[in-house]
Amino acid sequence: MRRRRLVLALLACAVALAEAYLGRALDAEALFTSVVRCPTPGRFQLLRPEPPVLIDACHNPQSGAAFLTAVDAVAPDRDERPVLLAAVLADKDVEGIVALLAYAFPRVAVTQTSSPRALPADELAARFAEVGSEVVGTYPSVEAAASALCGESYVACGSITLAGELAGLLS
Repeated sequence: MRRRRLVLALLACAVALAEAYLGRALDAEALFTSVVRCPTPGRFQLLRPEPPVLIDACHNPQSGAAFLTAVDAVAPDRDERPVLLAAVLADKDVEGIVALLAYAFPRVAVTQTSSPRALPADELAARFAEVGSEVVGTYPSVEAAASALCGESYVACGSITLAGELAGLLS
């Protein structure tokens, strides 16, 4: 039931954003067909139901803001949200991404992906700490982070590569 509400909330957000952008209502039949036939891996994707592990490929402030709109819809109380697992590529807007995610999640674990563009985990941890986040773990790889967080609920985002590597490990 919880997952169904989450999916419906995400769908409602997506429809509202699309209609606002287009300035008109979406065709209901076409919308239904696209939802049924076209999943979007890596976007607000539940990888594991118990304990829940959610990934999102948000990798810039704009996609982060859209992601957090959906998070707010399903988990409005910031203090009750699970740990955030974050990894960011060094050539992205690191400050913008960190600012958004730190505001939304009180506890953060950081890692780095295998991408040669990955921001080192210790640098990312320092950036989260600078904005007042409680950094609960720093891991040298996505595999190490997944192993350390095994048995816990968490949300992973900040990089497309993080979403992909975690999906590969947990799927």
